[in-house]
Amino acid sequence: MKVGLIYCSFGTLDLTPASLAPWLAAKASRLGGHDYVIAAVSCPFSGFPDAKDDGAVDYLFKQVGHEKIDHLVVSDVPIPETEARGRALRWLVEHGATYIWQVDADENYTPAQITAILRFIEGRPADWYRLCLRNQVFTPNRHLVEPFTPPRIHRVYNPGGFVAAGFHQDNNVYYERPWSGERVLDTQMASLTVPKGAAWIDHASWLNNARSKAKIDYQRARGWSSCSFSWDDSQGGLIWNPSLPIPETAIDFS
Repeated sequence: MKVGLIYCSFGTLDLTPASLAPWLAAKASRLGGHDYVIAAVSCPFSGFPDAKDDGAVDYLFKQVGHEKIDHLVVSDVPIPETEARGRALRWLVEHGATYIWQVDADENYTPAQITAILRFIEGRPADWYRLCLRNQVFTPNRHLVEPFTPPRIHRVYNPGGFVAAGFHQDNNVYYERPWSGERVLDTQMASLTVPKGAAWIDHASWLNNARSKAKIDYQRARGWSSCSFSWDDSQGGLIWNPSLPIPETAIDFS
């Protein structure tokens, strides 16, 4: 298969080299016998407060120059998240990807996890897949017991003649029939979740830092009220959302 990676990093230079490295290695070695083509996205998303480039754009440009990344989506002005990811998706489809895999800079895969996930989807056909992310909370050694399972992998071509064409939500893809323009959402199609027993991906998602505060503001600006977290400077910054039940967490002592 040809894996088309949408790798997103903006204002996350501190995370980018480590999270991108296993994908560059997979591409160079044709991990699992597959081809990998990488389209990076590095631009401010509309509505994200005070989004500033911290050098991530230049870092990714250099990877393109060294022929490690194949394509880079940038913008000097904020654009909707769906449009930014959609530009990368359409480029990957045009360049022969058979699967689209979304990865953000705060997600850290190992080669063994990439291999296990690809083996799972090869043996269990579906139109798209959720992955289990191991959400770190407050500190890197504390995580949610229940996996976070966002959409991450989509087939490009559906047996009904539909082709992945863009995003209708941040991580959700819509499909179109090229000859008719008929559209269907991935939420209307068959999906599977790759279990955490196959791969549970470290996700530096909710650490007590300015990035988490910006994410909370971004979600509030979009009318999302279900975030498990809130921010209170008088309580040290990141706190559980007082209007929601507190989820179970575990601490790593290793």
